[in-house]
Amino acid sequence: MTEAQMVAMKAMESKRKCLERFRDLSLQCTKRLAMGDFAGLKEFLEERDSILKAIDLYDRKLQTAMQSVADSAQQMELNVRTKDTHQAVIQLVEEIRGIDGVLLEKIEAEGKRVEEEVTKASRAKEALGKFRSGTDERGEELDQKV
Repeated sequence: MTEAQMVAMKAMESKRKCLERFRDLSLQCTKRLAMGDFAGLKEFLEERDSILKAIDLYDRKLQTAMQSVADSAQQMELNVRTKDTHQAVIQLVEEIRGIDGVLLEKIEAEGKRVEEEVTKASRAKEALGKFRSGTDERGEELDQKV
């Protein structure tokens, strides 16, 4: 096995491990969001970005290594050796896409809920302001009469 083939195999395996970590992190976040815990969302997104950067690095290593594999026999050997890992990567990406769909739904639902609460609070404040009397906006004239 050539050095380029070994580098490609290691990069593919490292990418698979990163994707597993990404999936596990997303599952943990989904569980927290299902319980209404949105406190760790910023940290989750930062960790995800970190993992995505690592995946990008492994993709570049893989691409460089694949370009270094000169002949088609070596490429075929590499394809055979990485077939299972490649299938695992494809499956992980599909799992992550499904989890991301759930995460996005939960985040959008929470955003709508918060927006509705803000709208209700704004309407309540507006209604309260209409009941104040006097010329001063803060109702001081009424307070002086009482």
